[in-house]
Amino acid sequence: MSVNLRPVVRQDFDRILPWLEDEAVIEYLNGFPMDRREMAAWFEEFWKDGQRSPALSLMIDLGREPIGFCRLTPGSSLKGMAGWTIVIGEKSLWGQGLGFKAGRQSLAHGFEQLKLWEIHSCAHVANQRSIALLEKLGFASGNLVIKEAYCRGQLVDAYRFILIKEIWQLANQRVA
Repeated sequence: MSVNLRPVVRQDFDRILPWLEDEAVIEYLNGFPMDRREMAAWFEEFWKDGQRSPALSLMIDLGREPIGFCRLTPGSSLKGMAGWTIVIGEKSLWGQGLGFKAGRQSLAHGFEQLKLWEIHSCAHVANQRSIALLEKLGFASGNLVIKEAYCRGQLVDAYRFILIKEIWQLANQRVA
């Protein structure tokens, strides 16, 4: 199964909303749950990021069906750095390697098109699937940060991960 990335369009909100209301999907998603008004504001920002630069906010499609989304969030102080988030919203597709495939594509967008030199992410300590994905994608094992992420109304511990462009390039030369 191959995945495709595409820019976010306004109509994607109707597809994303049920994912963001699903407890299993948002279990480790930083800042959630939200009420519908907050989700609409979140989506508006997500969509506007995609309008400014299509490589920032991307939908993940399997065939013509949206199955998730990913986002690169540029750092405010240092150019060339961005945070990275990925969500596979269709739970029936979890564990099939689609997050890895979409992750490789979205990281390539960041390094090759946006000319980033560092991409970072975080994973809640209990989120073993995200930790495994980040490591498989080549992110350096993260430092434990106490009270790093906001989840279900409370601050939780998380690992920070970093991927440097040169490491990404070396890893992808071996795969190609």
